Amino acid sequence: MGVTRQPGATDRLFFAVQPDAAAAAQADALAQALVQQHGLRGRPLGVGRYHVTLAFLGDHVGLSDALLDQATAAGDALAQPAFDVVLDEARSFARGQGLPLVLCGHGAGVRGLEQLAAGLRAGLEPFGLAERRTYRAHLTLLRDDRALAAQAVAPVAWRATEFVLVRSLIGQARHEVLRRWPLQDERP
Repeated sequence: MGVTRQPGATDRLFFAVQPDAAAAAQADALAQALVQQHGLRGRPLGVGRYHVTLAFLGDHVGLSDALLDQATAAGDALAQPAFDVVLDEARSFARGQGLPLVLCGHGAGVRGLEQLAAGLRAGLEPFGLAERRTYRAHLTLLRDDRALAAQAVAPVAWRATEFVLVRSLIGQARHEVLRRWPLQDERP
């Protein structure tokens, strides 16, 4: 099966960590400020769609039970503690359609995301669903034709207490959370 991008795809499937409501609102305000500051034309994704992708499972024409069962098995096999996420740099990535304007972090601010992504990749490998490219934790704010150089921004931070399996309806700007897995919060 493998990670695919099928022609005429209707569904995109991925694992993600979502910001809490306060961090999503902060990311949205930051996206709007960057649009105004740099004269961008792209529209922010919006509070309900901000996320950090952990593992991309492809674009599909519908979602088969087998694919969903494999994704669920990989998620079920993973146990990781909750962690803090800190994203404090805005920059453009030069790939795909339009240039994604993203928030990135460094070191401890993204370490939990990197560990969770690596665990998912290991769980997806037996099913041929693990991506081969290098993982770079980021939250996409919007897409635009203009590229922005890296710039420091006020940190967007939250405590990740779960990860999710998301179905994105291609071309409809809609995400559906299909499954949630809690992360164990070991703080007193």
